[in-house]
Amino acid sequence: MTPPVKSAPLPPLKPLLHPKHWLSWLLLGLSWLYSRLPFALGMALSRSLKPLIKPFMKKRVAIIKQNLAACFADKSPQERAEMLDQNLTALASMPGETIYVWWRSRAFIKHIGSIQGFEHIETAQREGKGILLLSVHSTCMEIGSGLLTAKTPIGAIYRPHKNPVMEYMALRVRTRKSVYMIKKREVRTAMRYLREGGALWYTADMDMRGEQSLFVPFFGIQTATMTAPLRLTKAGKAVVIPMMPIRLPGNRFRLEILPPLDDFSGDDQRDLQQVNAVLEQMIRMAPEQYWWIHRRFKTRPPGEPPFYSSD
Repeated sequence: MTPPVKSAPLPPLKPLLHPKHWLSWLLLGLSWLYSRLPFALGMALSRSLKPLIKPFMKKRVAIIKQNLAACFADKSPQERAEMLDQNLTALASMPGETIYVWWRSRAFIKHIGSIQGFEHIETAQREGKGILLLSVHSTCMEIGSGLLTAKTPIGAIYRPHKNPVMEYMALRVRTRKSVYMIKKREVRTAMRYLREGGALWYTADMDMRGEQSLFVPFFGIQTATMTAPLRLTKAGKAVVIPMMPIRLPGNRFRLEILPPLDDFSGDDQRDLQQVNAVLEQMIRMAPEQYWWIHRRFKTRPPGEPPFYSSD
């Protein structure tokens, strides 16, 4: 499949060769060397970072605890403590996984994972439809992206990196792996990408203050939920297909692709309830692997007190 639109252009390379950027290039070189390690060893080294998370990210660990307590009030404190420990392991796995996805071949990524439900994407593509790939911030998102782009090109909306060397390499690596990068504010480009038959990965589970949103239930909590997926789907004439990457035992991975959602009704409140219901369904597939470190409930309905103690 030919990408319907061009990816964001690479920044010019020459200014990035200035000595002030040499440390960034050195770190990238070391990451390439890291990716040459056997995968099991590389992942063991990445997970060895876990003991550093609690002392160096105390506020974020407190956010994880608050999120788990609110979303899994039915579980005992001991069960939630175990979920917290597993979530820290998942977070520590992310740097290693990202490095391998960046630098290793598609054949390597295929070897460590599988896709279930890809026929839903194939059906939409045969019908010439754009696809909004509705997902969440799983801690193994990078592996999920690698598995999917080994089979079909996708688009992704991204926020430009502050480090210009990392911005250059992120765009270069992702476009070479058939990820067509669309800057966050280029909404019209994303809509055109969908209208022309592209498959756009979209994570709809963040609390983005300043974005148009409505309060709808998420894990039983009234949660500010972006209306952007509804607008993209309508303007892009797209079908919505949920998907969830999951980390399995033994350094294996699976990308779960679910059946398409029912067509949106046009009632934003009702349609966002459908979106949040499927997001919650996917998170419950592997709750310890979700991005609980995010302040998902920071925006509260009028009159409600702050959700987080740091607010």
